[in-house]
Amino acid sequence: MKLAIFNHLLIILNLNMTSLTKIKYNSLFCLLLVMSCNDIQTTISNNPNLNLDYKLNLRSLNNGQNKDSVNIYWEKYSFDDFAKYQLSLDNTQIDITDSTINSYVISLNAGEFRYIDLSLYNNQNIIINQESIQIHTSSVEPVNDLIFDRPSFSSIALSWTPSIEPDFEKYIIYRSSSFSYILPFLDNPQTECNDVNNCIEIATIYDKEINNYNDSLGSQSGTGHSIMITTFDTNGNFKNSTIYTEFNTSFQPGISNFSVSTDQEDKINISWDNLNTNEFYAIEIWRSSMKDDLDPNFYGEMTNDNCTKIITIYDSNLNFYEDRDNVGSSTSWFYLLKYINKYSIWDYTDETLEGMVKP
Repeated sequence: MKLAIFNHLLIILNLNMTSLTKIKYNSLFCLLLVMSCNDIQTTISNNPNLNLDYKLNLRSLNNGQNKDSVNIYWEKYSFDDFAKYQLSLDNTQIDITDSTINSYVISLNAGEFRYIDLSLYNNQNIIINQESIQIHTSSVEPVNDLIFDRPSFSSIALSWTPSIEPDFEKYIIYRSSSFSYILPFLDNPQTECNDVNNCIEIATIYDKEINNYNDSLGSQSGTGHSIMITTFDTNGNFKNSTIYTEFNTSFQPGISNFSVSTDQEDKINISWDNLNTNEFYAIEIWRSSMKDDLDPNFYGEMTNDNCTKIITIYDSNLNFYEDRDNVGSSTSWFYLLKYINKYSIWDYTDETLEGMVKP
């Protein structure tokens, strides 16, 4: 049909143009004819290896359960154009060229969080699928609710809620060496506890269930003391408690811009801004299927059976968390954050937010 139209136009032009003009326009129409013929050609791509339904389904079955590693898994890619899986962890890339491998063990320190990218490359070095996941290890469980009373001017009576650490080895109790100054929060009291840091080690306890200790102050009798207890596991990992002190300490708000996601398929992203990292101790994330079970005005630990503390985060640099723990599909969850500073003062976020998992 197109050829007939072009031929008809050429006849009309030939009847009405000079020879030179005919040559120019005949050449132009020949060019248009070639272009038109190319336009109507159809290229059919038939790649038998193309699998539009394939998903990596990157996941972990033991996230947060071990102190030294996390196992990740993904679906095998069994088509002929496979080149490699590539794991990216910070600035490190790990290439896996065996398509039958679908798991990997990531080694981390206790209480460490990392973000993992997994890319699937074909034999043209093109990424054909990519997914990410946040992973983390568990921390040593510290003692909680540390306080002390003053039976006399020359003694203090400590009490605390014991650690629930499964690999418990010992507690070490540290006190300010001078009542004139507050005990600083020491990242590693084993190496940093000294007179320069106003710190003295007063006791080591090997029974996890013990929850009290009486300390005779001796030459340091007086008011203004501070106490911290460090819990150790059998592998040398440790976690400090908060500091309990007789000094007056102020509390600065620790969290802002608290938000949760409503557009993810298999997780709910929780994010916030840390405002006061100098006094940061931990953030607890609380979750419930019912909003009324999370009361930001509640004093103390929430004990409703429908309310769960899903994680305690001790990393002040971390400002988001992926909740993948049995979040389901087409499901709503309600969240509240509890900010705790180094001196045992805490507060909940002002509002409870609703997150949602897409179908």
